[in-house]
Amino acid sequence: MGLRGCAAIAVMSVMFPACSSDADARSEGAYCASVAANLGQLDATTFTADGDVGAALAAWREVSSHAPVAVQREWAAMTGVLDAAASVDASDTAALQTVADLARLHEPDATRIIEYTYALCRVAIGGVVPTTVPVTLPPGVTAVETTAAPTAETTAATTATTTPP
Repeated sequence: MGLRGCAAIAVMSVMFPACSSDADARSEGAYCASVAANLGQLDATTFTADGDVGAALAAWREVSSHAPVAVQREWAAMTGVLDAAASVDASDTAALQTVADLARLHEPDATRIIEYTYALCRVAIGGVVPTTVPVTLPPGVTAVETTAAPTAETTAATTATTTPP
């Protein structure tokens, strides 16, 4: 093998491990594991102590870093919404309204994340089990079983709250 061939192998050995680790970080298994590990913070709706919002935001960023391409944009958008909410001055009504408007604007992103995550991981973010719109997973992707499947009580309660009248 000549010098040119050795140089090509050296370049490839530097490039492919980085690509491989990024692909591994965004694999379906890594995503489902990250969702399961951070579910408590993803489900948080009440923040009473200093650091609660920061912990939730850190969890959203962590899961976002593992989001597969199919929902990567949606995770980035929702993490941005939470970031805006975390930095808003609670006494500034105009700023609060801006964050509320931003959250409403990205509601379809939240729905997509919930549907995709439930279809892939069988984990109900926010306790919401999608009941009306099935999600088609990308070719070659199969649902990843986790131990964090919702209980019958959670399914019954969320079906009652998510089923349109």
